[in-house]
Amino acid sequence: GTHVDLPDVQTYRSRRVRLQCDGITAYADGDRVGPLPITIEAVPAALRILSHTPA
Repeated sequence: GTHVDLPDVQTYRSRRVRLQCDGITAYADGDRVGPLPITIEAVPAALRILSHTPA
């Protein structure tokens, strides 16, 4: 979204990140994941996508 262009927003790249803070709930794509702490990891080739190509 456009929030990444806001002056108070900083973005980083990482394969793995651990978030820890008391009283905070983690969300992913708008869905509640659970309370912190949480470790998030990007796993290459973990998602297989199949699509139909119109003829």
